[in-house]
Amino acid sequence: MKDILKIGKYELGSRLIVGSGKYKDFKTTKEATLVSGSELITVAVRRLNITNPDQENLRDTFAGTNVKFLPNSAGCVTAEEAITTFRLTREAT
Repeated sequence: MKDILKIGKYELGSRLIVGSGKYKDFKTTKEATLVSGSELITVAVRRLNITNPDQENLRDTFAGTNVKFLPNSAGCVTAEEAITTFRLTREAT
């Protein structure tokens, strides 16, 4: 029997959570995440680039994979700033 991690409506076959901030570029981030077998990657909301279609986008890099994003508030200094950032991201996506 496979050990499944359930978080809300999501079922993950791996309990490994990878952080996206340590890699030199999005291609390396994707390669390392896929090789690790992780299905969940933490992403600083500010790195997602959801507003400028002319710039590289981490969401596009992972399109077609089974990897889910777990947003974090890296770069925010106060709780209010983090909440505002997540609300803006929710509206933009």
